[in-house]
Amino acid sequence: MRELAKKRLNENLRQSVKYLTLVFNDFFILALIFLVGALMFWYAEAMKTMPTNLW
Repeated sequence: MRELAKKRLNENLRQSVKYLTLVFNDFFILALIFLVGALMFWYAEAMKTMPTNLW
């Protein structure tokens, strides 16, 4: 019985790892793209309010 449980657990783990690699490849990269875009937008807006002789 323990061997069957181990076999099922290993199969489930293998399937979960396959799924998680696909999820992190797609959604994680999309989230990074949006975060970088938001950071660039914030920086561009912040540059407009900074004085020219800051240094």
